[in-house]
Amino acid sequence: MKNLSLLLLLSPIFSFSQKPNKNDVATTSLDSIVYDLTQKTLAPSDIYIPFKSIEISDARFDTSKLGYELHKKYDNISFKDFKQIKLANGIRESLQFFYNDYYKLCLKDSVKKLLIVLKTLWIDHAPANDLMQETGDEIESISISFQNIHVKWEYYIHEGDRYYPFKRVDTVYRLTIPILKSKEYKFRKNDLSFFMFVLKSQLEQINYSQIDEKYNSKRSLSFHSIDSFNKKRFLMPIINSENIKKGIFLTFDEFRNNTPSIEQYELKRIDKGKYWVNSKNSERIYDFYLMCDSIGIHTGANKRISVVRVGNTFEFFGSGYIPVSNSLIGNLLNSGSVLNSTRPFEKKYSFADGGELQGVNAPRQINMETGEIY
Repeated sequence: MKNLSLLLLLSPIFSFSQKPNKNDVATTSLDSIVYDLTQKTLAPSDIYIPFKSIEISDARFDTSKLGYELHKKYDNISFKDFKQIKLANGIRESLQFFYNDYYKLCLKDSVKKLLIVLKTLWIDHAPANDLMQETGDEIESISISFQNIHVKWEYYIHEGDRYYPFKRVDTVYRLTIPILKSKEYKFRKNDLSFFMFVLKSQLEQINYSQIDEKYNSKRSLSFHSIDSFNKKRFLMPIINSENIKKGIFLTFDEFRNNTPSIEQYELKRIDKGKYWVNSKNSERIYDFYLMCDSIGIHTGANKRISVVRVGNTFEFFGSGYIPVSNSLIGNLLNSGSVLNSTRPFEKKYSFADGGELQGVNAPRQINMETGEIY
């Protein structure tokens, strides 16, 4: 909730009026870029994976894509320069094929299978970046991330018709300046090189020796019970209600439960700006999560920015900072590559190697478990 509220406070591009904005753009209107995960080589056979095969279950709130990618390296970037990241045969089937094909020499069991349940898998090519570490107008370059990959997975041993849970991972992989510069990894910014590293790490970093040989004497589940439990996450009022209530949602919990705490409000011009005001007590509303009126869900107070439903979650264009560095020209956006037509910040933040963070307006998605946006 705090992350979204901070962005709302910082960025005038979030704002809107109660009339539709002719320049309002929905994330669902963006084109797609489709990747094929087929590898030209196989993983070395000395990597030991004690399973017959690997199964994938996609239990994410949005199963249609992996995130968004910026596909333009020049000035005057527009909303349309972001593309949805998709895989050739769908996310679940593509990941399952990749794991079984790339690691075919490493799968060393004839009975047990590995089930991986995806709760979160999201590529953020325009991370908000933590400005709390700034010193004046300069921040440490080591803290700057060019790409964040959010991962929340559960692992099960599958034998017969039973599934035995043995590991959970909930983390964020950050492509920082030192990692991007590293000659060892040779990552690039606008492709899936870092993503492929994450996929391999998620499998190869497991300590399989910690799997108790007597796992089948412990608690087990059916696939139906696993699937039913995951689907319960979607049983929240904001997803299942026929109508979203009109009003201002001050927190993510209010939005998730479809219970806006302020249902009577008005737009007023105060100190050369437009603000939402609580009609009951005439107090100005500075900080809120989202709001809904007769037009739909949106944000702000001067210009309308749509919030649209995608699968079992919601998306919109939100502000953030993209790193621009003269020392990484081959991998980064060119200097000045920002959304000039909708520039959210006049201020720039420089970092140690001579680059800077510049404000952009990027497609964002809400994590419906936590309220976080990425």
